[in-house]
Amino acid sequence: MSTELITLLIIFWIPPLGVALSNILWDLRFWQNSEYRIDTMYDQLRWDFQTTHRRGYKTLIKIGLLMMVSMVLFFPSWEITLLGVLLMFTLWVSELFDVFEALVAKKAPELKWNARNLIIMIVGIGLLALPIIIVTLDLFLTPGSTLTGATSELGNIASSGGTTTTQQAFSLGVIAVEGILIIPSIYIYFVFSTLVGLGYDLGSPLITLLLVIITKPFAWIMEFLTISKARNLLRQHPKLVVVAVTGSYGKTTTKHLLHKILKNHYKVLSTPHTETTALGISQFLVDKLHHETDVLIVDINAYSLNSIERLSSLLKPHIAIMIGIDENHIGLFGSKEGTLHVKSQLLRHLRPGGTSILNIDDELIAEIAMQTNNKEILITSSKSPDFDTSTNLLEVDHYTISKQRVMKRNPAFQFTINRQQMDMNLTLPQIAKDHVHSIVAAIATATELGVEMGSIVAVVNEFSGYMPELELIDGDHDTTILLSNKKPNIRFFKSALEILAQRPKDTRVLVTAGIDNLGKHKKKVYQELAELIDTSTDVIITYDQTLADSLGPIRPGLQLVSSPNEILYQLRSRIEPGDTIMILGEIDPHVVAHLRSDS
Repeated sequence: MSTELITLLIIFWIPPLGVALSNILWDLRFWQNSEYRIDTMYDQLRWDFQTTHRRGYKTLIKIGLLMMVSMVLFFPSWEITLLGVLLMFTLWVSELFDVFEALVAKKAPELKWNARNLIIMIVGIGLLALPIIIVTLDLFLTPGSTLTGATSELGNIASSGGTTTTQQAFSLGVIAVEGILIIPSIYIYFVFSTLVGLGYDLGSPLITLLLVIITKPFAWIMEFLTISKARNLLRQHPKLVVVAVTGSYGKTTTKHLLHKILKNHYKVLSTPHTETTALGISQFLVDKLHHETDVLIVDINAYSLNSIERLSSLLKPHIAIMIGIDENHIGLFGSKEGTLHVKSQLLRHLRPGGTSILNIDDELIAEIAMQTNNKEILITSSKSPDFDTSTNLLEVDHYTISKQRVMKRNPAFQFTINRQQMDMNLTLPQIAKDHVHSIVAAIATATELGVEMGSIVAVVNEFSGYMPELELIDGDHDTTILLSNKKPNIRFFKSALEILAQRPKDTRVLVTAGIDNLGKHKKKVYQELAELIDTSTDVIITYDQTLADSLGPIRPGLQLVSSPNEILYQLRSRIEPGDTIMILGEIDPHVVAHLRSDS
């Protein structure tokens, strides 16, 4: 085979291989966000209208090109077939340039580079490359310019009983001898390669699904080994104090403030908000836990019926905190009571002599209070609880908005904490009232760990940012951006809107991907939030079809978008100097980068 032909073959396969790798990466990210769970993936596709990087019109074009290239199997029209090959190659080149553009703009999918993802990537690319390698070797080893067996068989299929002649010439170098088509081998190669590439391109989601299922046993083994390693590591730290926080909301605020209070007195390690599963937390401990660590603060989330049970049995916390239960994760567990049952597994694994800190203003948590065999610290805004409480009661006497004047960093909330007939008056700027219980839980935990109240108050008074998950960014054209790129739960969504509501009317813009994990209850939740969303926003731009359907009757100007470019177009055509843009959920970082101030 000539050098020119080898070069041509390599050039032909660079675009489809690059696009295939990109497809695998995006599909893996989708599965990673679903915790590799088929039921979660189904819920996201059905109820959350999750979309991938693929565009519907491109898929239709590829199906059309697949039909063009396949025509040679039924009709001897090589002109149409080779035109389809050329058009498909052109489309792959275009998509490859899109991939390069995304890499340059740092918009590539964020993956955890674990063994499972690597195996899926390698096997996925191997499945595409294997048939091409086999055919290429055949092309290299077969002498002459034709693949006689393949062309004869193909010719018999294509020549559907045509007239037999000694020799007949067709265009593009195709000839017929005694009724059998003789086709240049390179044509066969390109047609076969295009069919394989198109089949893989269109079937990539199904291929990734099969690889996720096949690698499940391997994932179980790796998870078992990682958790075992983390458990042995924890046994080597007998003096380590473990604080675990769970609930439907308030976990991040509690963890963030508690870390700030304790770091002046202990060597503290906190898990990142991206690691809330047994495997993720175990791997984090293996990588980050050292003998010098005094306190470990863990944010525990629930993704399955036994997820918290497994994590709690691993950690065996000294202090367990439950902030509140709401409709978040109701799509997974069916009801708030089901969510409470899963979350309360944490309390059953407290170490002997451990402490549970419970917000009994939450009716569901109040039902399980005073039912453990451990010390309990109860947080409430009621002065007269309906049941006998311990002497360690932390009571939030009241919290009210003390200043309603518009400030760039939002109004303040003032409240008093009473503990054992001692009052602590606090005025905290930029915090929604729903997070007062999280602040009190952090104060109670620090007190339980021996930190003096004066030191606690000094740190709490400096807790002047927005909610920890909400970042303040100066936007261009004198705009302000409030950004949270984590998936919001219901309480965080409401708290964020309350902050946005304090901004002057006609300046409040909400960009959101919506609330996930609500399943079939999603529309009902949005209908309950409709009034708050309507009164706290002036412009709404969203990916969420259910949100658009729920608010459509009262907000006809709501914009449903499907891409980052559409978001930017809507924002550029609507925002004015002085506006506040709140971005909630997993919105493409490309959007924020374009909105940032250059100064």
